[in-house]
Amino acid sequence: MGMFSPFCFRLWCTAQRNTFTEKGASQGRSVRWRTLARTDWPTVWRSICVLVTLALSSPGLAEAAAGDELTVSLLTLSPGQHPFARFGHIEIWIHNAAAPAEDALLRDPVYNFGNFRFDDPALIPKFLLGRFVYWLGKESLAQRLQYARRLGRSLDAQELNLTGAEKRALLDALEENLREENRYYKYDYYRDNCATRVRDAIDGVLQGKLRAVSQGPAKMTWRAHTLRLTAEDPLLSLALTAVLAGFTDRPISQWEEMFLAPYIQLGVRRVRIPGPNGESRSLVSSERTLVEAAHPVLVRTRAPSWLFHMLAIGGLAGAMFFGIARSAAHSGAARMGLAALLVVCALLSAGGIFLIFLWGMTDHEACHRNENILQLMPLGVVLLGLCPGAARLDRIALARTRVLLACAAVSALFGGIWKVLPWMRQDNLWIIALCTPIWIGGALGLAALERSLSASVHSPSSGRDVEGH
Repeated sequence: MGMFSPFCFRLWCTAQRNTFTEKGASQGRSVRWRTLARTDWPTVWRSICVLVTLALSSPGLAEAAAGDELTVSLLTLSPGQHPFARFGHIEIWIHNAAAPAEDALLRDPVYNFGNFRFDDPALIPKFLLGRFVYWLGKESLAQRLQYARRLGRSLDAQELNLTGAEKRALLDALEENLREENRYYKYDYYRDNCATRVRDAIDGVLQGKLRAVSQGPAKMTWRAHTLRLTAEDPLLSLALTAVLAGFTDRPISQWEEMFLAPYIQLGVRRVRIPGPNGESRSLVSSERTLVEAAHPVLVRTRAPSWLFHMLAIGGLAGAMFFGIARSAAHSGAARMGLAALLVVCALLSAGGIFLIFLWGMTDHEACHRNENILQLMPLGVVLLGLCPGAARLDRIALARTRVLLACAAVSALFGGIWKVLPWMRQDNLWIIALCTPIWIGGALGLAALERSLSASVHSPSSGRDVEGH
């Protein structure tokens, strides 16, 4: 309040001009007591109230009261070794400079939207149905630092250049969100996860400025990001590209790309905030690393290109299917191999049934209307029941098996051909390249087996046996 000292003195003198009578120091202590007794105390108190009101209404003190004592930072956890830890994580750290500094690590709250119950008895059903529940939690900065060190992952802090009012609004919003009735939310991998919740919270106090600067096209699609981050586990990557539908292949914006924590780091750097004098300021005022990664995990910057690998595997499997089926007429080992291959085909078809389940029975919108149902023809599960008869070379079982394999081959070919249609945007060439040759090889192999059996029945060497029947 130093800036108000001259004004305070003048206002005080005006209020007391007709109230105090000064007789001089020579009149002694009695004069001072009589003067105080004649003081107009209501006027004095009114003057003090005016001074306090003016002081608190000044811009500098108003901002301090609104939240200038707070510091808001984003904490970004680097990718980890586990496939799903490669997506990273982000949280909000709020420091209060008005509180004692010695216990800041234990006192500073960190707001984390990535909490879930791993020991939930309904974990698997909720996960499969797309109804997995996450919630907002609050821990101390010390706990989050310890967590990062235990995982061996780095923890980076970005201090945000917010006004006092924006900081206070963010803190109030987080505390409201932390209430028991507000903290839970249904997790969605791409549109509502622990990263997008942080993004939305920051954009809310910025009145849409983060979203406004993030309308440009993203570097890649949701599918491409998923595949590049899981590429170190090829089987998981193949399974994910099978269950993800065309929803993940549409072009997305930089805003939607912020379902990953590192892209929020990049996004807040793009924001410029207009200042009171017309000059803009960067939203990020400083960046520092709080924890260094013991063993940094490198992630791919581009999705892998495994199309030719899948085509080679599918082609070899289809050729093997054809060769084993054609040889089954004369080899017991080939008949056992044929039965094993039919079991594999039945399992592929079971995958098609699972895709229908994801589409019709779950909330996984990223898996709805999956074109891979054509590559994994659900009706093929009937092959499991035909395996014993086919292994015994039963003519009826072989004929039905051939028809099913032929239908699956036609379905897979149709799924590949109609990719030329503009609205068929799903990127499933891996699955087409892998499955189509298997179905074709199986259908051609069963047809060759039936011809071989027919030829052996009508051959002269087998005539006696035929007559005996």
